[in-house]
Amino acid sequence: MSDRTDNSAPTTSTVAVTPRPHGREDVATTDIGDEVILYNPLDGSTHALNVTAAFIWDLCDGTATPDEITHEVMATFGVPPAAAHTDVAALIARLFELELLDTASLSAVKQAGGA
Repeated sequence: MSDRTDNSAPTTSTVAVTPRPHGREDVATTDIGDEVILYNPLDGSTHALNVTAAFIWDLCDGTATPDEITHEVMATFGVPPAAAHTDVAALIARLFELELLDTASLSAVKQAGGA
């Protein structure tokens, strides 16, 4: 009999969670001038995003972490790091509140301190 423990499968406590906000598939987007309009079919609400918010929304495609999105905002708009971090975190939190982002990634974002 062996007293070895099986370490072949990592547990959730040992796996690093990488949040990647993802817009819900059923949210419709429409470009109108310099704004993007989001339509939430869950409640029929619409939301107008300015150029910066629309840029962040586009990056919420499930491939980028909040930190990566922040770096893209800094590089594209010349925003200082602290302001970019605050703005990205606030917008992602608001998009979750409005149920525009897939809630499956909500807990991962909160655990990582992104929202």
